[in-house]
Amino acid sequence: GLSRGYDGVLAVDDVSFRLERGRVLGVIGASGSGKTTLARMLLGLETPDAGTVTLDDEPWVPLPERERRPRRHRVAAVVQDPGATFDERWNVERVLADAFSRGDERRARGALGERVDAALRQVDLDPVLRSRSPRTLSGGQRQRLAIARALATDPEVIVLDEPVTALDATVQHAVLRLLERLRDETGVAMVFVSHDLRAVRRMADDVLVVHAGAVVEHGPAAEVFARPAHPVTARLLHAAERLAAGPAAGTAADLTD
Repeated sequence: GLSRGYDGVLAVDDVSFRLERGRVLGVIGASGSGKTTLARMLLGLETPDAGTVTLDDEPWVPLPERERRPRRHRVAAVVQDPGATFDERWNVERVLADAFSRGDERRARGALGERVDAALRQVDLDPVLRSRSPRTLSGGQRQRLAIARALATDPEVIVLDEPVTALDATVQHAVLRLLERLRDETGVAMVFVSHDLRAVRRMADDVLVVHAGAVVEHGPAAEVFARPAHPVTARLLHAAERLAAGPAAGTAADLTD
């Protein structure tokens, strides 16, 4: 587990990694390797067959949800397509007010207007959008709203599962730049799960490589990308290089083999 003594946040004992405050852990692997399963375990949505997750040296997984609930706000999530996670009856203001109030409807109806506006500005959204339905926003705007919602609970860690995969290249760059700024401003730790190795290389301090449900490599991102120690990592990097070289050199299937 982790202790506050060295500013720890999350630890997974069976996989054996630690995530400290203000750090970004990249999780990479081919489709079906177990990346999303690991993310769901960190969020307490799935229970591993063996091993534990601790949050600041206190049990997190496995643990009954009723015991996790008082600390639930400390671990937030941003998914690939947040549209399905927004209540279609709510506008942007209600989405953020609910996050600030942590589900307390009476507090959500209170004077949260200034906090909502500040939250929107923090993720570079115009407060004029507060009356809009999330369904009417662009993909990039919805992802920024999802990030604002995650930050509204004042989390210690945000688990981002393919947060830029569905966005075009220009919007991807803008969202990654936003995440970098928010990490620096807030000190929040991040788990960045993605098959986009360029995004992981840009964001991550450390990297986990997952294959067939197991971690096959773990180390500083610069070291793993420069000198992969496991054949699975080498194959992933080679496939990414072929994709970057253009359609004639490789296809998306290279990353899903």
